[in-house]
Amino acid sequence: MGNFLVYIGFVILLIILVRQISGKKKKTDERMEFVAAKASRIAMIFMILGAFAVMVLDGIQPITLPYYLFAGYSVCAILLVYMISYYVLMRRY
Repeated sequence: MGNFLVYIGFVILLIILVRQISGKKKKTDERMEFVAAKASRIAMIFMILGAFAVMVLDGIQPITLPYYLFAGYSVCAILLVYMISYYVLMRRY
């Protein structure tokens, strides 16, 4: 799983470099940037609280789920929290 994360990091860097080289600037709305920043903060807070909860639960009863499944589920949960908070905040602001 570690090598896969390194490969994904290189792919993301390549995408960022290609976007910067292309030079096309998209017009972005300040409201959408504000909502995206708020949604990412909510997702990060959820991740920190979730990691704390997992540490406490693992101390009480060991988690028998394989690490690759646990990492996959946690990434999906973070993305789901971000998506839900983004849509809720878009309706609010």
